Amino acid sequence: TLLVTETIGNDPLDEQMLEIVADAKKRLLVPGARIIPSEIEIYGIAVDIPRTVLERHVFTRRKVEGYRASYDIEFGPLEGHRLSYSEPIMLDSRDVATWPLSEPVLLARVDMTGPFETVLATRAHVRISRDALHLGVMLAFRATLAPGVTLSTLPADFDPTSHWAHALFPAFDCLAV
Repeated sequence: TLLVTETIGNDPLDEQMLEIVADAKKRLLVPGARIIPSEIEIYGIAVDIPRTVLERHVFTRRKVEGYRASYDIEFGPLEGHRLSYSEPIMLDSRDVATWPLSEPVLLARVDMTGPFETVLATRAHVRISRDALHLGVMLAFRATLAPGVTLSTLPADFDPTSHWAHALFPAFDCLAV
């Protein structure tokens, strides 16, 4: 009669929450069972990623030359390597607090109590507030636990002392805007 789950990741769906809840509803729960969270909203936020953060996660000419000088090994072929679009960089919420270029844009809202799809596809338009040298998209979520009670990683809501991080997807094909 009740399902309580915290299969929400920093990338809100990376722990397969939708698949797990759908399976539990089908196999384990009575019709009308209470589900906590009852709803999850997923947001995208355009951000300007500091160069120092990007350089920790990709091979740059400067990094490759430093490796060559330190180890006398040619690392040049790695310079073009980029993370795939499905590999986010996980960053502490305190670190990303000043990076937003836009208001959060709702990407998906899933009502866990009714029927829902386990694969989400969406398209959104974002208006950025200033120039950016290294564009990226950061994910955030708001989960409804009870009427008026939410768990949120939105920049306006999050508690900087919490353990939550943000999934950041660099836009390598369109860095400067």
